[in-house]
Amino acid sequence: QLEELLQAGSRLAKVEVFPGVSSFDMLINMFGMTKLSEKGLFTADLNFFMRDPQFEPGPYIFFFAPFCLNTKDGAKFRAGFIKTLAGKYAPRFPAYLVRCEANPAEVEVIRGCMSCLPALLKLCGERHTLVIFSESRLASLNDPPPWLRFTVRDICNCA
Repeated sequence: QLEELLQAGSRLAKVEVFPGVSSFDMLINMFGMTKLSEKGLFTADLNFFMRDPQFEPGPYIFFFAPFCLNTKDGAKFRAGFIKTLAGKYAPRFPAYLVRCEANPAEVEVIRGCMSCLPALLKLCGERHTLVIFSESRLASLNDPPPWLRFTVRDICNCA
């Protein structure tokens, strides 16, 4: 049925189909989440969630659209969001900014911590996801299996 729609659409306009991968699927596979944390997975779209960021630490957390905290409308929620995270995690607790791409060579993973979260958020674009892992998952990230090799740019300079 998709093929029929594309053919019909191509008669009205030029249609070009690009291969794509869901960032959600890619995050799960990229970090080898064959098992989620014992507390599960929490996802939130920061376009809405930033207004009242209520959650409990423990599960893996995917904050989609963190770029909205850098927009004119979102800037007023930025300090409150950062304060909420800082109140739930230790200052050196890691946070990752991840940009998923269909080409694995173009994937971007930037590591920071709660103390440098303002600097980390300044780096995000429209395709980034802010990822916070459970404490148990952090240990396995230090020694990933061979198929999970990716480069992490560490911006944390907190001592």
